[in-house]
Amino acid sequence: MAVISVVGTAAGVFGVVQAMTRDTTNFSHLQISAGPTEGATAEWAVPEDALDRLPDAGWCGEEMTSWLESNATPLRREVSIKLRNDATEGPMLALTDFRPVSTVAEKRGPLRVRLVCDPAGSIPSQIYHGRVDADKGTTARHVRVSGTGAEAAPPVPVAFNLAPGESGTIPVGLFSRMPVSGSLEATVLSGKEEKVVAIPGTEFELPALLFAGDMYLITTDAGLLCVQTEKGVIEECTLDELKHEVATARK
Repeated sequence: MAVISVVGTAAGVFGVVQAMTRDTTNFSHLQISAGPTEGATAEWAVPEDALDRLPDAGWCGEEMTSWLESNATPLRREVSIKLRNDATEGPMLALTDFRPVSTVAEKRGPLRVRLVCDPAGSIPSQIYHGRVDADKGTTARHVRVSGTGAEAAPPVPVAFNLAPGESGTIPVGLFSRMPVSGSLEATVLSGKEEKVVAIPGTEFELPALLFAGDMYLITTDAGLLCVQTEKGVIEECTLDELKHEVATARK
């Protein structure tokens, strides 16, 4: 799994600064789009009844990839939102309240386990992203997950400020305990005015994931490992522990 970091030239990336208006507000200056987060890793949703058939070779090689293509479903869970203020002068644009507009299934149905196929062959020491719980409708929170509690940080709302000519990128991770489909939107502030904008390219469809995706499998050079993130800390678990949680969730 590649470490996700925020890229941008805007100051105060995760805090809203009061916009200073010099001329008439023009929301059309905002350019916003999204696409899959680039990287060598691939994520899959593995059916719970396929866990006992996982390949003995736990690294992200030809055998694992072939098995996943036959037994699992590709998981598009990470997107990068690209922002730009095309104005040459005038108000700062502040974006906040990044949130899902989604349809949640009435029944959970079959449970899936997230599997990260990572050629790097190691567990990440830190992960940064804007977390969206797609089935809850809550606003995105900036999350820093670390291997130690001392390096973790409490979640804060995702926001982004764009002065004229500035641009940036926000990496977003989608999580869900229920089958859900939808897309993302955000609120744009300029002076005392605001506007809700849909974010093209953020369309998603997720299955019900064990622990919403926070307990998952990752390929490493040492084999397939279980990982759980809780309260900002990355912890290792065992495949037996993961199967136990799957069995408990099935009841």
